[in-house]
Amino acid sequence: MRKTVILVLIMLLTLSLAACSGNGGNTKKSNGTLNGTTADNNKPVKLVMWNTAYPTIDDNDKSKKKEDFYLYQAIQRYKEKKPNVTITVQDIPGGPESFTKYKTASIAKNGPDIMTLWSGSYTMGLKQFLEPLDDYGIDEERNNLIGWNTVTDGLIEGKGKIYGFPLANDGIITLYYNKKMIKDAGLDFENSPPASVDEWILALEKLKAIGIEKPVAWDDYGFWFIPAYWIGQLIGQEGLVGLSNGTQKFDDPQIAEVVAKWSEIYKKGLVATDQPGQLFQQKKTAMVPGGGWVIVDARKALGDDLGMIKIPNFKEGVKVPDSGIGGVGTSIVVSNYSKNKEEAVAFLKFLASKEETEERLKLKEGNMLVVNKQVDISKYDVDPLLVTMQQWAQEPSVLFYLDNTLPAEVANEITSQSVSALKGQLSAEAFLKKVDQKVAETLGK
Repeated sequence: MRKTVILVLIMLLTLSLAACSGNGGNTKKSNGTLNGTTADNNKPVKLVMWNTAYPTIDDNDKSKKKEDFYLYQAIQRYKEKKPNVTITVQDIPGGPESFTKYKTASIAKNGPDIMTLWSGSYTMGLKQFLEPLDDYGIDEERNNLIGWNTVTDGLIEGKGKIYGFPLANDGIITLYYNKKMIKDAGLDFENSPPASVDEWILALEKLKAIGIEKPVAWDDYGFWFIPAYWIGQLIGQEGLVGLSNGTQKFDDPQIAEVVAKWSEIYKKGLVATDQPGQLFQQKKTAMVPGGGWVIVDARKALGDDLGMIKIPNFKEGVKVPDSGIGGVGTSIVVSNYSKNKEEAVAFLKFLASKEETEERLKLKEGNMLVVNKQVDISKYDVDPLLVTMQQWAQEPSVLFYLDNTLPAEVANEITSQSVSALKGQLSAEAFLKKVDQKVAETLGK
């Protein structure tokens, strides 16, 4: 009898210890939910999403209903999995206005559960309102998706807290060219593209010699497409981050060399600085820089004469050769004041999955580049140049957009002053000193 009583007491003690050592009171988040499941699958859960990224209007087909678009179809599939979850979408205009709207609402803690934002410094500028996602069991997503640096505090992957999921892949900035014009100038970009800026300038001069007055075109944003990449090649991704926090100065001999070389292209009369896309499609210029968004319209205009190469290296021996600048330009985040954070993260994981990425591709809606490395976009009847772009964008050496790395005030200063630097109205050194002053002013130093 005593033996039986002792055994019962031991069993009760064991059960008690097991309960105490479980997750109760110190629940670890996993799989986007508490203990991998929602707290109560029957309890109604309402999520509000502010959408600036997913298409919900087709300007070419006004008859389309909401349910014809990917986002609403995805929400319906999620509803079928979790009938207790209701997700309401509110479309808001993108850009700086959306950041202000989100910040204002978040201060009052009446903003959305889920929000799409520009990535990089724009997301990090709102991190006080964002839920860190490191402890939500996102290891699978971290392995499968590219662009985690763009949603990581400090913008270096693995060196800060994660404040969102990478959402939209912009690819990298490349040079699109007219194959016929290149061939007419005696050049062969397919087999022997220019390996340095000096070789590129020689190619531009050959094109000018056969009657193409302005062989390359870019607009006021050109600094972010070409010089920013060359700067990144020289100082690396950590150097680009250093430009945003003042540990790396813009007024640096290497960066001044880049600005001077960029200005040289203008001084030689080789570049048009207005309506580059239109000039390229009208076959009035031979080359234009841009991301994956260029391909559809350029293909319609040039057909098989459309070619694409990486931006030439600045020079031999750079830190980051034969790569590109660009990356994931949009993030999707969860507000830290949401009452249903676990479910919100679960929905982010759902959208990021291979299956959902493929559902979006089937609709051929919006940008056909993806962040999920498991997905082969060549299976979805996309332009071969997009397939190449996807491969290039997944290379680990890709540099993140400099304008998305810098504080917005500094980026705006560069955009406004860079045209004067390009045209030689402002020396490289004076331009870079102005930018450093803006960095110091922004950081309060």
